[in-house]
Amino acid sequence: MAGTYHLSILTPAGEAFAGEVSALVAPGVMGSFGVLKDHAPMLAAINPGVVRVTTETETRHFAVAGGTAEISHNQVLLLMD
Repeated sequence: MAGTYHLSILTPAGEAFAGEVSALVAPGVMGSFGVLKDHAPMLAAINPGVVRVTTETETRHFAVAGGTAEISHNQVLLLMD
């Protein structure tokens, strides 16, 4: 799958999602932001809202109560409250 990266969404209850995605949109504290393949390394605080994840076959939405995002080397880790 070209143009993808690995995303993991972790919650206190366990892993909510893990897999290859082509895009992510999250409600950051400084405003919404998107992540595509080869995004620059970044740490961000996430506000309560909806995280939109696009895979090869579907778009999924995850309601989040806030948390953090770590983006590095075509891997994204969302640690959600």
